[in-house]
Amino acid sequence: MSRLLGNFLFWSAEVDSTQDMVLELESDGLSPGILWGADLQKKGRGRRGRTWVSPEGGLYFSFLIPLGILPLEIYGFLLPVALIESINKLLSEKNQVHIRWPNDLVWRGKKLAGVLLEKKGEWIVSGVGVNVEATPSVMNRPVISLRDIGWKGNKWEVLSLFIDELNLWVERSPEEIIDRYRGWVEGIPGRWRVQTQEGERMVFIRNIADTGMIETDAGVFSYLELIDIEANHD
Repeated sequence: MSRLLGNFLFWSAEVDSTQDMVLELESDGLSPGILWGADLQKKGRGRRGRTWVSPEGGLYFSFLIPLGILPLEIYGFLLPVALIESINKLLSEKNQVHIRWPNDLVWRGKKLAGVLLEKKGEWIVSGVGVNVEATPSVMNRPVISLRDIGWKGNKWEVLSLFIDELNLWVERSPEEIIDRYRGWVEGIPGRWRVQTQEGERMVFIRNIADTGMIETDAGVFSYLELIDIEANHD
């Protein structure tokens, strides 16, 4: 497979949302491998309609992954794995971060980074935000930056490592991706508030199968069916 990411790189000092910018490029018929990043987002998007606070000093970018290169159920695990593998290579063993279900990266309970996936037509539009030098102020949500943890590098090092890791992990089997995700994730098994087609409900997530299906006491779901999982215990 050719490189999934890193063929085309666009960067802005300031945008409303990198998700919107990369979607505009897709509508122009450009190929996969496009990445659009910004030093600052004015209307960065998070899950469940939240705003991703995106001041200068962070790493914010979005890119397109075509459907069909992996089973649909695996996409939601690929990105957190690539991101955590890249960030933990930068940190000492005692300062390793973990995945807080489903796709936040946390250090000792404080949010360091996050991933957003949106299915649009034949694409997964993927957004990544990492607190590198800046520590945003977010009401009722403890956050931290790589600088706070003691890492003195810059966002370009993080971006370069992520591109390498994503291009590596997309070649791995679904079973390998899921196994690595299970090794980093916190909160499973556990009870979570989720949004399904039938509405919001509490479920007990028992396990993530090798296929990427999420096994709960209310049935078996794919990641995209539970894309609006609330990453906080009730």
